Amino acid sequence: MSDTTINESDTIIKSGTLVKSDTITKSDIITNNEAITKSDAITNDIITKNEAITKGDAITNDMITRNDTINNDTITKNGTLFKNGTFTKSGKMIKSATVSTFDTCKTTKSERKRRILKKEYFSSIKSVIIIFILIILLYGIFYGCMKIYEKLQANTYDYGIKINIGNHNMVINIDGEKNDKVLVIIPGLGSPSPVLQYRPISDALSDKYKVIIMEPFGYGLSDVVKEERTIENIVSELHGVIKEQLKIDKYYLLGHSLGGLYSLYWSDKYSNEVLGFIGFDTIVPEIETISNYKDILNELNFIDDQYVKSKNNNQKKLFSSLYPKYNYNGEEIEMYRILSSQNKFNKSVQNEYSLLEYNLKMTQGMKFPKIIPVINFICSDNTDRIPAWKQIHDNVGNESTSNEVIELTGNHFYFVMDNFDTITPKLNEWIK
Repeated sequence: MSDTTINESDTIIKSGTLVKSDTITKSDIITNNEAITKSDAITNDIITKNEAITKGDAITNDMITRNDTINNDTITKNGTLFKNGTFTKSGKMIKSATVSTFDTCKTTKSERKRRILKKEYFSSIKSVIIIFILIILLYGIFYGCMKIYEKLQANTYDYGIKINIGNHNMVINIDGEKNDKVLVIIPGLGSPSPVLQYRPISDALSDKYKVIIMEPFGYGLSDVVKEERTIENIVSELHGVIKEQLKIDKYYLLGHSLGGLYSLYWSDKYSNEVLGFIGFDTIVPEIETISNYKDILNELNFIDDQYVKSKNNNQKKLFSSLYPKYNYNGEEIEMYRILSSQNKFNKSVQNEYSLLEYNLKMTQGMKFPKIIPVINFICSDNTDRIPAWKQIHDNVGNESTSNEVIELTGNHFYFVMDNFDTITPKLNEWIK
């Protein structure tokens, strides 16, 4: 590089002296404090490997020629710190240029942050899963403990009279025992406790009549049995209580909902004992002629009633089968709640529900005998949504010498109690 010259047109500030057409030889050293200004141009020169620009030297906005290579030194170009890089005239890094220390640090921090966030994410997911599993386990333990408690509690309840039928206990309740004329109440399908549910009716009628509320097997406090819940077995068992155990020869049947279908079969089989039939919005055989009769049957039973709720809630709003306007005490409300839990899905009730269509077919075409007077009270809720509701109730008693169908305002479960002022005087007139 002894022949390296700087053209005459170039101006170099060296140690504060303006030099023109000067030659800087190989031995010339540009120290740390010396700068090549913006106007200086080094053309066609090569700074070899042995010629070093120290770390303190700054080349600002100048061009590094295509072949200029700076090894193992740090150079500042446009505010970016580079090391061990090869640069073109335009300042772009070529070949396998090393990423700057700044960019490397930035990348390392970003990667570390991503790893931390990823770890925290999976940790959060794991925590949520663990909490979810714990909640399920705690709920299962709580529910299991509640079922055990309710079962033990149900075994302590005692009301009514236990009657032995086929080596099983059937519970009944009798009000107005001093009265001669007997009304036998047969409940709707799946009533958790007929004795509690139909108490408002019994109270309203027991001043003139002996009112017997029946709890078929699987209902209330009666035993759950293995025998099939066919209409033949159910009627035979209920009849055995009245005729064989209580020794009652003459009586009126009062059926609500599906209890009306059982009353029809009972009246047909024991017509010489039945003095008359009183129906409260009953299920009748011709319901099968209605296109959506299965949906109707599902709505008109107590199995789909509200299930067990917290006893801290207002129970009268929870169970549509327990009349909310009647003055039940706290013990009775709690009893009904627990019996609802215990009886809703017991094997006897399940079996009876599964045999519902069979029991309907067993009464197909059946009507109340001529000698048995019939009076049916039906609710406006059903007549409004089922056009044939009144007609099919009229049909089931049209062979009787006395047949009436009376429509009253209300729903399937409450309308009787809501209309005592109308029903009670009518029954007093009707019952001979």
